[in-house]
Amino acid sequence: MLNSQKLAWGVPLTVVSLLWAMIPVKSAAQGFPSYRLVVEADYARCVQQLQDAGVSPRATATACGMAIRPRNIGECVTLITRDAGIAGDEAVLGCMSVRRPQELANCVVNITRSNSEANALTVLEGCGRSLLPERYASCVVGMGSGSTEFAVNDLLRVCLNPPEQFSDMDRRF
Repeated sequence: MLNSQKLAWGVPLTVVSLLWAMIPVKSAAQGFPSYRLVVEADYARCVQQLQDAGVSPRATATACGMAIRPRNIGECVTLITRDAGIAGDEAVLGCMSVRRPQELANCVVNITRSNSEANALTVLEGCGRSLLPERYASCVVGMGSGSTEFAVNDLLRVCLNPPEQFSDMDRRF
C-alpha cells in the first residue's frame, strides 16, 4: 500500500516538474528593463563635445568615463559653455556633480539669459545645489521679471532657501 501511494504521487510530480521545464522562461536580461542605455558612440560624442568646449583631456576622460549617461554630460557642458559663457572645466564639474545634468544646463542658461547682471559661476553653483534645477530657475527668473527691486544674488539665495515662514505654511501633512 505504501509503495503504491508513493508511486501514485511520484508520477504526477514528475509530470509537473517536466512541464515546468518545457515552459520558456525569459532570461534575466530580458526580464528586466534594458540596461543598454549607452552605446560606444555616446562616449565618443561626449569626448568630442567636451574637447570642443575646451575641457582638459584628463577631465574629459574622467567625466565621460564615470558618467552613467555620457551623452547627457556632453550636452550639459556644451549648453553651459556656449550659452552661459562658462569655461569648460567649470561646466564639467557642475554637470558631473548633479543627478540631472540636462536640467542643470537649462537652469543655468535660463537664468543667465534672463538677467545680464547674473554672475554665471554663482548661477552654476546655485543650480547645482538645487534639487529641482528647472523649478529653481523658474523662481529666479519669475521673481526677477516681476520686480526690478531684487538683486540677482538675493534671488539666487532666496529661491534656493526660502524663508522658514514660507516653507512651513502647512504642517498638516
